[in-house]
Amino acid sequence: MDPEQPDEIYCDNVIWKVDLEKKTWAPKSTVWRPKDPNSPGLFASHFNGLRVFTAKNGKQYGFGVDEHLGGVLAVREGDIFKPILMFFWTYAPKKIGFPITADLSKYPDNGTYIWVDRNNDQIMQAEEITPANLSPEGAKKYFRYFSWVDKDLNLWHSRGAVNRPLRILEDGRPEYDFSRPEPSVSVPGLGSETVDDAGNLYALSVDDTQP
Repeated sequence: MDPEQPDEIYCDNVIWKVDLEKKTWAPKSTVWRPKDPNSPGLFASHFNGLRVFTAKNGKQYGFGVDEHLGGVLAVREGDIFKPILMFFWTYAPKKIGFPITADLSKYPDNGTYIWVDRNNDQIMQAEEITPANLSPEGAKKYFRYFSWVDKDLNLWHSRGAVNRPLRILEDGRPEYDFSRPEPSVSVPGLGSETVDDAGNLYALSVDDTQP
């Protein structure tokens, strides 16, 4: 539930209209349906929940993190959440069927990439995909995913870095320079970071033998 809009709950890729006083609920809308084989989905399944929040610009956003894909950020338009950027690992999209990344000569296996929907069509194009192989000094070489998005639309990474938006377009899409992440708390292992509204950062660390 978005605390600022408590009449809706987001579960199993559905927006549910709820009345907490009457204890009633009903499905309202599907959150998102991919429109193309190269169109990202959202992590809105039962096990990979979609976190929905109202940013300081007044627009609603949703993001989710998956163990195989790195994270998707979406902006609400009407009753759908359109994906606007995604971190992903190349082996995972082949597994779930993104045709655009199947060529290993262009997208080596086990690489981490960033897709940004520059033309706002919710479909991945080659010119919208870049390798995420840059990190601030002291962080691990590759970003795997972003683990939190705060109300300023800062992307907090599990590898000890944060990307702050350069600007936010009128339609709500934030723009970032992913080649220049800002150093943050460096968490040993895979880790996970959460930032509350007061700016406090919480980090969970787990053992990680991956390079």
